[in-house]
Amino acid sequence: MEVVNNKTENPIRIYQEKFRKIDPEQASKRCNCAYTDGRFTLPLMNRVVTLTFPKMETFYEDGSKTSDAVRILLARYVMEGVAALSNGKMYSYPEMPWGQVYETQFRGRCINRMAGTYGHNLEGFDKGMEAIDAKKALMDNGRFASGADRAYDIAFLPDLTIRALIWAADDEFAATGQILFSDNFPLAFTAEDMAVVGDVFLNAMKGKW
Repeated sequence: MEVVNNKTENPIRIYQEKFRKIDPEQASKRCNCAYTDGRFTLPLMNRVVTLTFPKMETFYEDGSKTSDAVRILLARYVMEGVAALSNGKMYSYPEMPWGQVYETQFRGRCINRMAGTYGHNLEGFDKGMEAIDAKKALMDNGRFASGADRAYDIAFLPDLTIRALIWAADDEFAATGQILFSDNFPLAFTAEDMAVVGDVFLNAMKGKW
């Protein structure tokens, strides 16, 4: 008897049906991503992903397959997202459209996970950020943005920036964190997708692509 993973296989089949109905040339222009010979090319952090049309398969440049989360996320971006330049402003998750509805889930799934993992391990945070080619987010005085103990800007996709901040634990306070998104994120992803964005970059920090 075949066992079906309903958390990934059924959604993938559903999205494949929708994906094969898009006009790839129009999608390429809307998302500002290259499309040639049945392949979309999307720079994801410091790696390049090929998304095939119409099969909706995703591969890194070394030929390895992406995770199912990355596969669905990028397919949804190509199907529905719009590429736009940022105005330079950054917003927290609950400030995004529908963000307040999923705020509790996002905080537990991404922010608390990040703070719990790295709040006592700033060196590990630095190494994880280096692994995804993130850049230090510094103020004019040379300190990290928002007075955090660590702050990094992650180029998730072209012109889509995430800022990850950590305040380390001490004798009085537990570690805390914050994840901010550039103001153009709502044009590219829904609030639900943005929670997956958090999962993807946190996994990539540990080499789990």
